[in-house]
Amino acid sequence: ARKVQRFKIDAGLRGDAGINTVIDISKGGAKLACSIELAAGSIIELSFMLPNRNQITAEIRVIWSKKAPDGAGFQSGCEFVHIAPADARLLKNYFLFLTDLKKIRGYSDDCRG
Repeated sequence: ARKVQRFKIDAGLRGDAGINTVIDISKGGAKLACSIELAAGSIIELSFMLPNRNQITAEIRVIWSKKAPDGAGFQSGCEFVHIAPADARLLKNYFLFLTDLKKIRGYSDDCRG
């Protein structure tokens, strides 16, 4: 079983590269919904806005890419290669907020704003 906690989010994206949305995110990376198949090993700049309105920019490396379960487009698993310390803090604080919210209110991992 996966030990890293992942959160489903609706994240507004900036830029294109065929990326439609961030499906979920963790400390180490993100799963993306894409209109094109991203090549494994590719380095992409990803810029997205968290539901709390914090803008995050990171370089990510595509680890895998496969056809989406519904057959519409692709999904890609990516790891963070570089993220500015200030953005890393914003992301960490957002995860802490969601983790606390789950403990207090019993919310699921589906934290979409």
